[in-house]
Amino acid sequence: MKKVLLLIALTCFLLPSVSNSQDNNVEQKLTTAGYLLYKGSKNLKLLRSDLAEVMKKSRDLNELDNLEMCHITMLMDNILLVETICMYEGILLGSIPNIDKGKILEQYKVHHSQLKEDILKRLYLNYQGTQSCATNIDNKIILEFADRAKEQMQTTLRVIEEVIKILQSHINT
Repeated sequence: MKKVLLLIALTCFLLPSVSNSQDNNVEQKLTTAGYLLYKGSKNLKLLRSDLAEVMKKSRDLNELDNLEMCHITMLMDNILLVETICMYEGILLGSIPNIDKGKILEQYKVHHSQLKEDILKRLYLNYQGTQSCATNIDNKIILEFADRAKEQMQTTLRVIEEVIKILQSHINT
């Protein structure tokens, strides 16, 4: 009888700590993903400002025609959109530890739905748009910027997909 009571007491004592450990692990993964997205946002911002400088110099030297200028502008707009999404998601995921524990599952569901149904689709469309813009640019320096932007966008897509997996696994448990 003492063994059964001891086992029940031990289970009651350890079960909440295991649950908290899993919650903390999920929060830690999401916070890390938020940091990566926020860092990606900063990288994209630097990339966009460097691209603007190169575009300005090329325009002053008349190295670019109007069609290339249009494609470069579209590339900069694509970078800005992904930069904004990264910043927003980075801040949102970084604030998850501050959410009331009673409402965190509801927040996970809302965020999962938003990421899966809206953000991921926008990022894929934006990534494809960036690739099509880059194929119409002949300037090698600007193409290097486009390649760096595509790499950062791919990283962002992978991080968002991982966040979706983490949220999905936590929602289903």
